[in-house]
Amino acid sequence: MTKLTQKLTLFVFFICTSLSVFAAQLPSNISPQQIEQFKKLPKAQQKSLAASFGVDFSLIEAQLGQSGSSSNKNEPTELEQYTPREIDVGPIEERVEASNKKLQAFGYDIFANVPSSFVPNNEVAVPDSYIIGAGDTLIVNVFGKENEEHETPVARDGKIIIPKLGTYSIAGMTFSEAKEFLRNEIQKKVIGVDVVVTLSELRAIRVFVLGEAFKPGNYLLNSLSTVTQAIFTAGGISEIGSLRNIQVKRAGKLIKNLDLYDLLIKGDSSNDIMLKSGDVVFIAPVGNLVTIEGQVKRPAIYELKQNETVEDLLTMAVGLLPSAYPSASIIERYNSQSLRTIINVDLINSNNKSQKLMAGDVLRVMASSEIFHKSISVTGAVTRPGEYEWKNNQRVADLLPNIQSHLLEDADLNYSLIVRQLGVGRDIEVLQFSLKNALTNKNSPDNLLLEPLDKIIVFSEQSSSEEISEKAIGREELLKPIIEQLKSQARTNHHAQIVEIDGAVKFPATYPLVKNAKLKDLIIAAGGLAESAFLYNAELSRYDVSQNEVNTKIIPVNLNEVLNNNSDNLLLKSQDRLNVNNIPNWGKQQTVSLVGEFKFPGNYTIRRGETLTQLIERAGGFTEQANLEATIFTRKSLKALESKNITDVINQLRNEIATKSLSQTDSLINYQEVNQLLEDLTKVEPIGRLVIDLPNLLLGNRSPIMMENGDRILVQSKTNTVNVVGQVQIAGSHLFKNNLTYDDYIKLSGGLKIQADDERIYVIKANGAVSIPEKGNWFSSTNQNVQPGDTVVVPLDTYFMEDITLWQTATQILYQTAVALAAITRI
Repeated sequence: MTKLTQKLTLFVFFICTSLSVFAAQLPSNISPQQIEQFKKLPKAQQKSLAASFGVDFSLIEAQLGQSGSSSNKNEPTELEQYTPREIDVGPIEERVEASNKKLQAFGYDIFANVPSSFVPNNEVAVPDSYIIGAGDTLIVNVFGKENEEHETPVARDGKIIIPKLGTYSIAGMTFSEAKEFLRNEIQKKVIGVDVVVTLSELRAIRVFVLGEAFKPGNYLLNSLSTVTQAIFTAGGISEIGSLRNIQVKRAGKLIKNLDLYDLLIKGDSSNDIMLKSGDVVFIAPVGNLVTIEGQVKRPAIYELKQNETVEDLLTMAVGLLPSAYPSASIIERYNSQSLRTIINVDLINSNNKSQKLMAGDVLRVMASSEIFHKSISVTGAVTRPGEYEWKNNQRVADLLPNIQSHLLEDADLNYSLIVRQLGVGRDIEVLQFSLKNALTNKNSPDNLLLEPLDKIIVFSEQSSSEEISEKAIGREELLKPIIEQLKSQARTNHHAQIVEIDGAVKFPATYPLVKNAKLKDLIIAAGGLAESAFLYNAELSRYDVSQNEVNTKIIPVNLNEVLNNNSDNLLLKSQDRLNVNNIPNWGKQQTVSLVGEFKFPGNYTIRRGETLTQLIERAGGFTEQANLEATIFTRKSLKALESKNITDVINQLRNEIATKSLSQTDSLINYQEVNQLLEDLTKVEPIGRLVIDLPNLLLGNRSPIMMENGDRILVQSKTNTVNVVGQVQIAGSHLFKNNLTYDDYIKLSGGLKIQADDERIYVIKANGAVSIPEKGNWFSSTNQNVQPGDTVVVPLDTYFMEDITLWQTATQILYQTAVALAAITRI
């Protein structure tokens, strides 16, 4: 390229870069070819031409998108950048059990990168030992009388050209030697100047990465690149490549063998040499693999070299975890028949650690037991449950010294247990003590001496787990594992050490039989006697096993003497059962309610077996306005039964309607009325009414009625109305008149509807009884049956319900309930 052409090209580019950065297109007289021609010039020439035109070269670089200078088209100028690639060996931080998860092959993920783009990398520091060669670019700064900067590439003949100063051959020199040489040579020609030499660009080298690389091939690398950088460039090592046998060959000769474990485990990079153009990095296939898993810091799959031992493998895995139990380690190994075998290994023994490993071995380091060594466990109604240190001569009061700070508010201070292991078989025995006695008197027998691995259990005073404190555990839940353990360790001539208490105690249950336990201890374990307990007639049932026969022996017990220590307080035996009776007729006070026209209405406490007649006498009888015929008597037990009956009627009615609708194609069922009836029935609130004839009852003509808790007697005031409900035109109430019949009251209500059943009209009497008039005496005798407070009921004709038999029953429930509710509302 001529100087004229170069200057013309730069001039064109100067015009281009001088345009506004917001311009959308270049002027038509500036060709892209001219700009491309400028871009192909060496960087030194670009700077020189730009300086001759007074153009800021950094602006040109920004416009072209260059981050460094371009060499001529025959020189490699770009280096590779990498992005992570996925491999099959899994994340290194994942600690797994080999029985259910795949471990990682160590080290592969560190080099797992895929080449993605090419960008120059000139940010690396250049060591003084770097050998200068063709393609490197130096910057020579001269300071003194004149300040000059010259950027000059090393030509293929190994020389650089410095304007006004000449040419210098520096290829083959180290960077330190080249700096010193140029400084001396320039200072000889220009007196009184200082010279600073730097490397602005490094030459590229071509390296082959072969063997088990992820992407084997030849790569252009920075001349400072090492073996590991070449491996990174090739995307790392494939899953069948070796990390421990990487060979560097130069001119066909092996010059270095790199073990990446030295770098990854020891941080030793001494064998990671810098490469030269033409070098070959060869990655050999992977060698023997072994696995280490369990309680080590870095469980993984490792590659072995020849003669490496168990100790070497432990070093690779960074040693054992504190939770490891090295004495019980095992090696899984394939034998000569390709069968899996187990070898026990004590990793504390140095001889075992020095044994050699074989391909496919799996070293499994077991975990220690989770049981604490020489500790005390505290659980239950305590503020800080957990494990505590055991000390010599330590007692209960030493571990739980303060009620306020160590126990929950609902803690049972009278009953706590110590569960203690016996021997190597891990059988248990149970000791009982009182925290109250232990804390108030340090010399008390309850302040028991503790032993290693004792478990202290503090129970709650509450009766159920729902009522106890949030931090506490229910009594039954705490006792269950102890009882199960005592049952499981029972054997011939050693019966299960459990006892039972039932009846009038706070916590009836099965309890551990503690050492030297007496009846009083069992009562304390059950939270004490209930207030209903009968002290003078308890029973202790005892199994008497003799000559392979079991006989039950009943021992009467006077609990009053037991609690006051006035009896022998006999020792308990396995399977004993104490039954504490309730005081006869014990229970809460029973009350009934008298409402309405009593002289003294209100709530009354009843005696056991008291009758309604006796209760009325206590209430002073009735007022003058009392209508004894309209008495409503309700009872809780009948209310529950009535609720069940209503539910049954609803279900049966639904089934009968469904059957009718499926069996008859031309159904005449009025589904609107049926649905309304079902809806009304579901809203019915049971009354629990007991129909009584109070006048005859008071005369002694009826059997007496025994009162029950919750009974309610309502005596209505005298009334002079008769009600008409059901299938009439206008349901309502009418004034009573002696000369009016049922038919008269129905006519006063507008008469019957078309769907009325005039054959089944009935009367609900004021006391709740149902009266059905006789057909033959309808006009002659029905008048005497109509009384004030009665309700005439006209049911629906079953023709309109196509013989649905439950219709009448359902409507009768509705009417009777409505009548009773209306009466109750008036009281």
